Amino acid sequence: MFNGKPFRLIGMSGSLRTGSYSNAVLATLREKFAGRADLELYDLAPIPLYNQDFEGDKRPPIVKKLLATSRRPMGSCCARRSSTTAFRAS
Repeated sequence: MFNGKPFRLIGMSGSLRTGSYSNAVLATLREKFAGRADLELYDLAPIPLYNQDFEGDKRPPIVKKLLATSRRPMGSCCARRSSTTAFRAS
């Protein structure tokens, strides 16, 4: 808690799949921190790939919303799958 208020956190999953472990971890964190932290889970599915042609005022509205949201919290949680898979050229 910070000054008697719950910490504001934003959570982003490295997986777009509804039933992913990353999403489950974030949902569990939100439950476990209830009352001590407000963990807002942010859906990255509608966020387009980066395109430098759409910087500044040309950013899509959903990207502007993400940037505004990410500036408000006191911290962030990013859940992603750890990978040890190597890619080999054929």
